[in-house]
Amino acid sequence: SWKTEDIPERFIGWTKSWKQINPDYAYVLWTDISNRQLVESDFPWFLSTYDNLPRAIHRADAVRYCYMYKYGGIYADIDVEALKPMSNLFERLRKRELAIRSKNWKFGIDPVNQETWSLDYGNKYQLGSDIDLVIPLMSGDINLAHNIPNAWLASKPGHSFWIWTLLSIQEKFQTNSHLHEVEGLTGPVALLSAFNQWINDHHEVNQVHVKGIGKKETISFAPPGVIFPYDWYHGNEHRVYCSAESDSFNADKCKSIVANNDSYSITYWATPK
Repeated sequence: SWKTEDIPERFIGWTKSWKQINPDYAYVLWTDISNRQLVESDFPWFLSTYDNLPRAIHRADAVRYCYMYKYGGIYADIDVEALKPMSNLFERLRKRELAIRSKNWKFGIDPVNQETWSLDYGNKYQLGSDIDLVIPLMSGDINLAHNIPNAWLASKPGHSFWIWTLLSIQEKFQTNSHLHEVEGLTGPVALLSAFNQWINDHHEVNQVHVKGIGKKETISFAPPGVIFPYDWYHGNEHRVYCSAESDSFNADKCKSIVANNDSYSITYWATPK
């Protein structure tokens, strides 16, 4: 998404990569006007919150969860470059060919057994065989609040996790919580918080039953390195070439350093100007 249909030149090549590498997908550029129209027409209960969020970046964050619920598909920021076809990624996730290697991935507490859930792909608490929604992990740091960047999202339409996330944003806004924190109100920190709440409330892990909706939905992980080869929080040594804000930024060199055969996209964490 961008303010208007006139994308700044520095982003054009990255946005074109999605069309070139994923020709079977329809490409949509959302703007400030079409964003508000979507909220007004399909999420009227959220419109007052949306209009009164403190900054434009808050609205840009929040509305992407509306895209996911209404239309599904893939969302990517305009500073994210596609490296490989997304259809191949989803097929590999279905086949369990991409796994979280660490045994230390833990989110939430089982309210019945009081056991910590390990979301390692090899154990009994694996999240679902169907790919209903994909959460991309940035690093192996289980304590990192920014570990689910919202620069890339993928989902089937109608997944109620997105409504859950919007309701969480609305509650924080109405209680004046995190109003001056982009990440905490609508961004990655808010997304991880919503996910942890989701896990704690919907504790049938293999097939997550959604209370009050009457359908079963799953959430799967794209392991670290798959969507975000560059861990911007810990990877200070890569910033010189991988951050678009660096004077020495070099996308090709960045990819040669951090991307591998399991990398399907890369973000350069560019600040729109």
